[in-house]
Amino acid sequence: MPADCIGFDVLLIVVSVGVLYAGAELLVRGAGRLAIAMRIRPLVVGLTVVAFATSAPELVVGLTATLRNVSDIAVGNIIGANIANAGLIIGLSALIRPLKVHQHLWRKEVPATILVQVLLWAFCLNGTLGRWEGLTLVAILVAFVAWMIRTAKDREATSLPDEVKEKPRRAVNVIQVVAGVALLVAGGNLLVHAAVGVAAAAGLSRLAIGLTIVAFGTTMPELATSVVAARRGEGDIAVGNAVGSVFFNTACILGLASAIRPMNISWDVYAIKLPVMIALVLVLIPFVRTGSRVSRWEGAVLLACYIAFVVYSFWSGAAS
Repeated sequence: MPADCIGFDVLLIVVSVGVLYAGAELLVRGAGRLAIAMRIRPLVVGLTVVAFATSAPELVVGLTATLRNVSDIAVGNIIGANIANAGLIIGLSALIRPLKVHQHLWRKEVPATILVQVLLWAFCLNGTLGRWEGLTLVAILVAFVAWMIRTAKDREATSLPDEVKEKPRRAVNVIQVVAGVALLVAGGNLLVHAAVGVAAAAGLSRLAIGLTIVAFGTTMPELATSVVAARRGEGDIAVGNAVGSVFFNTACILGLASAIRPMNISWDVYAIKLPVMIALVLVLIPFVRTGSRVSRWEGAVLLACYIAFVVYSFWSGAAS
């Protein structure tokens, strides 16, 4: 493929990431305000609506790739996004400012996230992720959200952005949600199309592109949210947003995608990529337990792990 075609696809990826970011921003604002209007507690909004809405790009890209029968990009996007959440986002946030984290997070949310990832790995051992397995993951997500809402009632309220706390105008909020969804759908289709083109032109596997470029692009909302939270000294939000996104990506996105169309899982994915994903989240427990915070040096370790994974993904993708 000519170099100008590759350049055009790269440009499309940049544009699509911008469209995804704008769509996610509108969806987060609109959904958050609607939730407040419905008298849902701010903490619950932060743990569910806002955290899950920032994962909307991954959801759209995953479902779009599945419908287009390029499941390698869908699987790679989720694994890469989860590793980016644990390594890049928490690591970079901790480098900006050590992250103080509530004990509830590492005692309950982090272990629950690890368990659902281990379950995903077990489902993939036979080389496929089928419809019933996908529906099981979605059911676990529903149960997890219900449990979070039930146990969050006595916890200290988390600080949402001021604009979310303002008195909502429901008509405007509905328009924001609709516009956000429309931008996400457009950006998701554009990103998948461009990523397939880059993979073919550069001689990289679709899995490698999903693990790196697509995953980085779709985690931009989580990255922006956690970095801002870290600068404001809100460690719970920075870590909770990333951990919540990992759970949502695993249970909802891969669950829905495989329920729509069963996925073939390669040996490299369940033998290397998935264990790396689990290990990087697992290492958060001893990190957070030391003084209930993630220090700068721990953040540097996480960030180094993410960089090493990206380098390996490009190398293995070019070699396959």
